[in-house]
Amino acid sequence: GALLDMLTDRCAPAALLIVIAGLAPRLAPVAVCAAFLDGYSHWLQFAAGLCAKSKSHKTASPGRLLELYYWRPMLMFVCTLNEFCFLAIYMIVSGSPGNILLPRRLPALHVAHYVCIVCAPVCVVKQAISVHQVFAASAAICEAGSSPKLIAKERPAL
Repeated sequence: GALLDMLTDRCAPAALLIVIAGLAPRLAPVAVCAAFLDGYSHWLQFAAGLCAKSKSHKTASPGRLLELYYWRPMLMFVCTLNEFCFLAIYMIVSGSPGNILLPRRLPALHVAHYVCIVCAPVCVVKQAISVHQVFAASAAICEAGSSPKLIAKERPAL
């Protein structure tokens, strides 16, 4: 059940990123890499959880950064702003209506531009956390694979 839940959570942003890549070919490399990084980092984290026999993939790789990231309020904040950033980019590249009336001091931009300006830094941090997650999960898998108990089980008895 946990694997299916994780896969469905990864499908919505990946689909949106692929649509963005189709609408804006100049953004395609970034969008496809972001979709791949998201899926791959979570898959590795899940595999690390299996190797470590942890109850959740969220506790598979130790470390303060991932511990803070998986703290529920932080996770909801980061994931929500990350998704809003992708939705704003979609609105910009698809030409969706959304101009708003602003005071004269501010330039008249599409509402999605303002959403993107606010959410983009969090989106970048989320991608950096995903890269960190790849390295942390890879290290956890290597550590689990080199444990003395596992090595003893794999050696044939003489």
